[in-house]
Amino acid sequence: AYEEIELGLPDVLAYRRTHPGSDGFVVVLNFGDDSRVIDLDKAGLAKADIVLSTDPDADITRTTSNWALAPNTGVLFRLVESD
Repeated sequence: AYEEIELGLPDVLAYRRTHPGSDGFVVVLNFGDDSRVIDLDKAGLAKADIVLSTDPDADITRTTSNWALAPNTGVLFRLVESD
């Protein structure tokens, strides 16, 4: 299934892909020329794992509830089931 996620940020596209019986994923893409800060809790990614980023300089170690998305980059999150 495909579901768009509204983050309220200009130039940012976010969507969730899910399939019964498997982990879901969220893709967040910044098409703009400015960095954007993603509130992971607001985006429903409070327990998501960061899988990869198109930014080779990105630190994909998650330590806060915000993710700074560099210009013209994207990030892939794996959804984690709630206990």
